[in-house]
Amino acid sequence: MELRKLQARLLSTFVLTSLIVSGRTCDHIPTLENIGSVDIFYPNDHPNDFTSNATTGALLINTQATYAGALVACARLSEQVLPQSSLTNASYPSLLTLLYERSPLNAYWVNGSDSSGGCIAYVKRAQGFASVDCSSELPILCTQTAAPFTIGADDPSPPASSVPDAYKTIVSSEDLTITGFRDARTFRFLGIPYAVPPVGALRFEPSQAYNGSNNVSALTTGASCMQPYFGIVVPGPRQSEDCLFLNIFTPSLRAADIPTNKGDDETRPVIFWIHGGAYVSGAASHLGSYDRLGSLGSFASPFLLVGNQTLSDQILALEWVQKYISAFGGDPTRVTIMGESAGAASVGALISSPAAKGLFHAATMESFPVGLPWYTRSFYSEWITPVLADQLNCSITDEAKYVSCLRALPESAFATDVIVYFSPNQSVYNGQPLSEEVWLPSINATMLLGQLNDLLDNGTLPSPVPIMMGTMEDDGTLFLYDDVSSPLPESDYDNLLFEAFGGDLATTIINSTLFPLNTSDPDTVRNTVSYIITLYTFKCPTLQIARKLPNTTYLFEFRRGLPREGLPTVCTPQSPGR
Repeated sequence: MELRKLQARLLSTFVLTSLIVSGRTCDHIPTLENIGSVDIFYPNDHPNDFTSNATTGALLINTQATYAGALVACARLSEQVLPQSSLTNASYPSLLTLLYERSPLNAYWVNGSDSSGGCIAYVKRAQGFASVDCSSELPILCTQTAAPFTIGADDPSPPASSVPDAYKTIVSSEDLTITGFRDARTFRFLGIPYAVPPVGALRFEPSQAYNGSNNVSALTTGASCMQPYFGIVVPGPRQSEDCLFLNIFTPSLRAADIPTNKGDDETRPVIFWIHGGAYVSGAASHLGSYDRLGSLGSFASPFLLVGNQTLSDQILALEWVQKYISAFGGDPTRVTIMGESAGAASVGALISSPAAKGLFHAATMESFPVGLPWYTRSFYSEWITPVLADQLNCSITDEAKYVSCLRALPESAFATDVIVYFSPNQSVYNGQPLSEEVWLPSINATMLLGQLNDLLDNGTLPSPVPIMMGTMEDDGTLFLYDDVSSPLPESDYDNLLFEAFGGDLATTIINSTLFPLNTSDPDTVRNTVSYIITLYTFKCPTLQIARKLPNTTYLFEFRRGLPREGLPTVCTPQSPGR
């Protein structure tokens, strides 16, 4: 496939994320059934046009109509038929290019007139305008006046009250009617509940499918899942246990009548994104599959609590996608699960889970900490329970009373720093040092069969799908620079290695002489240790896994990342490169 066509196809995919809200729909808001298939064309949709005016755009209604019908169709979206002059304006070169690359149709209604007062269409074959019988049925180009919504650090969506009715859209699927909205770039359906809120007696239980109101208002995000304010990712100001929701972002809504040729699809591939954050953090300002975090997402007891709440949430969300995503134009047979850091580890857990088999068809893992161990239910019962009980003042003498005590606590009790980041009393489990991260998916016969390496070695991986995986060039800096905030003298090199890797591995590194300091670099100690962390934790294990994977595997490395604070202008909503 040519690079440009591949880029255009990628720009037509879905991104799913999970956040919060519910409500009721309005009768006068247009539905997909009475609009038809709609594409948002935005100037930066095209890879060669990142400098266009970020306030311009257009809508393409693929459902064909007469010119009179075109006027009505655009009006339903509170828009007008696109003026003929817009397609001759220098700010629209990418729109014309995208019409050629992404639409199989030849002619489109525009707002203009010929010398006799007839109707005008833009005709691709003629690369210009032509007079067309007004009773002809053609697809329609409409104006696009919806503004880009600002994505802030605390809340990545507008308040529901600020979304004009003119830009709201209703999609119906199965037993749900969902009201979302259109901004300058995408149709957005935010805060779609996929599970019963895991509160009260459902705290620590596997997630259960949503059974609430059939009318869902998906206009705004809500609370982050419970977490401390000192995580890798800083959460928004609102937190709740009631946080199991999905967001859908798509530049296209597809009705059943869209024509297909030249490779254009009736449905679009789906990306199911899972955020990182060490399984203990993840904010509403980050696109991701929202699931329970920390002890609320992993805790198990000897007999009553099975654990794996996080993995249960992710699997239920994927089941929701299989059931409903086709109503939004997504293809349930082309779902790619994709995650970064702990999100990549979740992808590794999902391909290792029999319960997730068949819910996705490809996987992407960014900065996958391959060596992160999955523990067992007995680990949580024997090692974590006593520490948690002591911190929360719940006696473990009687398991049923212990679980009841935990469920009676306020949700805020599980977001304290001491609960999220505590370490068990002992430092070794089954002869191996404990990971600094203990709130992880756990091994059992139904949810997670074993360590990914072991499943690959014995040929029992439940979902051997095509995989793309890779790392950042400097992944290790995240785990070093927060603790070592300034350059160190070269005499501290060995000490830092011992702190980072422990005695045996640090000694091996020093004796290998593979990582000499660069005496011309004033920050050589931190840079060298960061490089070793990158190799040890990410790059080398990723290559090892890639060699074992049975199906097609693609590897990548990003040479440049974005800072956690002070994002460049190109990442702001109003910038041309957004």
